[in-house]
Amino acid sequence: MTQNVAESSHLGAGAAVRSGALEPSFRNALPHFLALAVFPFVINAAIHGGWWIALPLAFYWIASLFEARLGEDERNMDPEHTPEDRLFWYKLPVWMWAVLWPVTLVFLLFPALAG
Repeated sequence: MTQNVAESSHLGAGAAVRSGALEPSFRNALPHFLALAVFPFVINAAIHGGWWIALPLAFYWIASLFEARLGEDERNMDPEHTPEDRLFWYKLPVWMWAVLWPVTLVFLLFPALAG
């Protein structure tokens, strides 16, 4: 254990790979974008109604099945040696969700309340 701490104490990328730390990259951030895939299903359900509402529910059900089947990724980033500017691809889906969700909510409420 002390060897991993000593190896990761210098800032080289090789040290992070040897100690098992996750390097921030677009490829490693891709799973965070998958949650945004529900928005087209929700919009389609709001437009067409009926059984289309099952698509967003099925999306979350299938996602939870994948999570249970594949397990968790136990690798973590080293918070002491990961600069804030390298986390852009991890922050982007969070900001996209924060922008899309209120717009989608208003879009969903309008037909329900105006109807």
